[in-house]
Amino acid sequence: MKKIVPVIIGVIADKTINKFLLTKRKEVDFEDKEYGECWHFPGGGIEFGEDPKTALNRELLEEIGVKVNILELVPEIFSPVRNNWQGILICYLCVLSNRESVIKLNHEATRYDWFTLKEIKSLPTLPFAYEIARCASNLL
Repeated sequence: MKKIVPVIIGVIADKTINKFLLTKRKEVDFEDKEYGECWHFPGGGIEFGEDPKTALNRELLEEIGVKVNILELVPEIFSPVRNNWQGILICYLCVLSNRESVIKLNHEATRYDWFTLKEIKSLPTLPFAYEIARCASNLL
């Protein structure tokens, strides 16, 4: 069955070091084996009736255990298509609410790290990670 899914993405930036937080995907979808263990921005599906910003806060707490301040909507919508899945990616530029926050990964990721735009370009990532970071970097 073909599926279109609205996905909320947290583009967490650290302006002092000019880097973005990415996590390394652990889960390998049976239909998406080529995207297992790729780097990506944390986020996830918006639940029915849920406000996008509420969804973003929920997803970031679930996936990386932190609260963020949402700064701005990234002014481009991305729409990757993989097999029978199409995502509509709604991205927000964010910063950690507390710079001393400790990232606590859930079962969906094995690692996290901070990367510059140039570094993201050379990483194995989910589609559009570099383009998302590029658009977000224009807002910094």
